[in-house]
Amino acid sequence: MANSKYLSCGLAVAASAMLMAAIVDTRAASMGGHFRASGDSKPARIYCRNHVNDGDYSGALAAANLALTSSGYQPHDLTRFSTLLCRAKAYKELNNSAKAALDYREALRIAEKQFGPFEPELVEPLTELGLMRLIPEDGEEAELLLLRAKDITHRNAGIFNVEQDSLLKELTNVYMSQGRVAQAKRQQRLKLRAAEETYGDSPQLVSALHDYAKWAAKAGDFPQVRYALDRAIDIQEKAFGPNHLGLVETLRLRARLYEFHPVLSTPRTGERALGRVAQIYAAQESVDQIDLMNARTDLGDWYLRDKRKIKALGYYRAAVDKARSEGIDERLINEFYGVPKLIRYDSGKTFFYGRRTDKSLLDGGKIVVEFHVSARGSTQNWRVIEDTVKNPDVTAAVLFRVKTSFFRPRFIDGKPVAASGVQYQFEIDQTGHGLRVGKVRGPKFVNRNAIEAGY
Repeated sequence: MANSKYLSCGLAVAASAMLMAAIVDTRAASMGGHFRASGDSKPARIYCRNHVNDGDYSGALAAANLALTSSGYQPHDLTRFSTLLCRAKAYKELNNSAKAALDYREALRIAEKQFGPFEPELVEPLTELGLMRLIPEDGEEAELLLLRAKDITHRNAGIFNVEQDSLLKELTNVYMSQGRVAQAKRQQRLKLRAAEETYGDSPQLVSALHDYAKWAAKAGDFPQVRYALDRAIDIQEKAFGPNHLGLVETLRLRARLYEFHPVLSTPRTGERALGRVAQIYAAQESVDQIDLMNARTDLGDWYLRDKRKIKALGYYRAAVDKARSEGIDERLINEFYGVPKLIRYDSGKTFFYGRRTDKSLLDGGKIVVEFHVSARGSTQNWRVIEDTVKNPDVTAAVLFRVKTSFFRPRFIDGKPVAASGVQYQFEIDQTGHGLRVGKVRGPKFVNRNAIEAGY
């Protein structure tokens, strides 16, 4: 039975590959008559680019194959270079990285012959090849390819140019994957300096400061996080004033980046930032009520994620009372507080890695759990009511996720109340390492007293 299942899988994959090839051949045939008769590959090249722009990669592949078989090509024709780049993009999006790499390497050879070793046309194939080497974790070759692309941009656009942003981001990823934090920091400092040279202290610099703060938080360099976000706030306040909506993203980013820092994440960190967000929305002459409710509710969510339930409930009550006193539509209030909403769960044990030798562990399935959400947002009375996985370790991982979840509780007449009969369906995805708790759909069904909610 098992062999027949795997044989069926193999046949399905083969059939899928044959179908894709048939689609490409059919499209090539449908556009091939005129182009082949004229011997002109230009329309097919344009057709390829148009398909890539539209996200139709099988159509792009068909057009590129047609263009590359045109009789008008020379071995190092520049039109061949552009068509190879187009086909490589199509192969890449169709998950054929091997053929994409071949096309990028051939395009690189053509560009080197036609333009020389330091022209901007080489940057795209060098960058794409570098990114492809990251997939098999060949960091050394990826670094060399990306450094060469970076050198070319410096020769043509200067050291401090924003054209190299994506390159510097990928180089940072290479260095971080190798544990070379100092080298990664140099790339990020160069990226920020290029933005400073281009935009000065204008509001256009704020996006670069956000990116730098995110990287610094990932690297654990929180003094740099503070520097970048303080500077972003200062720039926006000077340009727009203290109550401009542009400040909201920076303030929310400050709360998020400091949220789980072991030392610097004090309750006041998020309270100050998110409290100011609420003040900014309240100060607007015209404000979307949903945005205002979100801002006020975020303060409670912040404390609930920190497991400070009493403080969270205080902010939730205040948000509901304020909304009702301002005459905000009750239906909108119910969207935020009419059902329990998941705010936090512990992901530490939601992954389960099984033994690959036990084929029973490689089958997916679903587990439906029913539970109770208390007036303080914790879960209770958990029970599995459907389990097609039939694996105790996977079931334990699902239950752990439910047990460690914290919900924004349901409110009725301004008071938090318990909710019973909440049900969630967990779908178990297959991975290369075994099984993990995957996508959750909830609830599949609820009883009369149940409250609908979703992960």
